This record gives sequence, structure tokens and C-alpha cells, in this order.
Amino acid sequence: MTSAELRATIAELRPQDVRDLVERDHEVLAARQARNSLTEQLRQAEMDVKQAKHQMYSWRSAHPLLARLHDLGLMPSRFLVKCNEIRAAADTEALKLAPRVHDATQYARNIENEVESRVRLEQAPVHEHIAELERLERQKVIRELTEQCQTPERNDVRSAGETLMEYRMTARSR
Repeated sequence: MTSAELRATIAELRPQDVRDLVERDHEVLAARQARNSLTEQLRQAEMDVKQAKHQMYSWRSAHPLLARLHDLGLMPSRFLVKCNEIRAAADTEALKLAPRVHDATQYARNIENEVESRVRLEQAPVHEHIAELERLERQKVIRELTEQCQTPERNDVRSAGETLMEYRMTARSR
């Protein structure tokens, strides 16, 4: 088997990237979807709070006398009462969702770490085998270059020796 054939075999055996496998794992996808759903609910609750506050501010700006009477308790405004109830409900919802979002985020991270560990453990024998094949490939390349240098057809032995040295330097850097 030549070094080129060995290189092709190594390329065929090389497993997929761990990050890609983790990203596509069904447990990771489910955990992220749950986290994203809770995050969206929290964002919506926070938006509801802001919207209710904005509506109350706008109404108060448009009706300063009625707002003052409402604040004094002399003439309650149904609009302000309703907006305040919506704001309070959304605020309560946001307070309930915040820890759930945090927990879901932690859970998603834990699942990602577990899946990554599992994939790395599953791929370890293949990586060891590939490392051995790469070592054999480097030896074959050196042997092939040495044989090329020793053939009588090569007139420029110095050039082949330099090429061999360059390859050895490259092989060592791998």
C-alpha cells in the first residue's frame, strides 16, 4: 500500500467532527428547544410588562386630571386598573419564568457536555487507529522519498535530499 492509498484510507476512516455530532443530537436539540421556548415566553412576559407600563404612561399623559383623581382614590379609572392588572400578571409570570429559563439553560449545557463526552469516548478507538495509520503513512512517505533519491534516474541527489529533509520537518510538525 502506498502512502497515497494510506492517506485515502485515513480520510475515509476519519470520524465526523464532535461539535457537528453534538449539534445534531436529538437530546441536545430537544433541550435547546425547551430552553428557547421558555426564553421566548419570558421575553413575551417582559414585553407585556413594558407595553402595559407604556399604555399607563400614555394614558396618564393624555389625562392628567383623571390620573390625579385615580391616584387620590376619588375616581378610579377602569383603564388604569386593567393595565395595572395586566402588568402585575405579566410581572409575576416573568418572575416565575426567569429561574426556569436559567434551569433550562443549565440543563441544555449539561446535555451538550454529556453528549460531547459520549461521542469522544465512542470515537477514541478510531482516533487511536488513525494516529497509528498516520505514523505508518509518515514512515512510508519517508521510505518512498528515500527510494526515489536512491534510484539512478535521479541526477540531482542534493535536491532529493533537501526534499526529504523538508518532508521530515513537515512530518515532525504534524
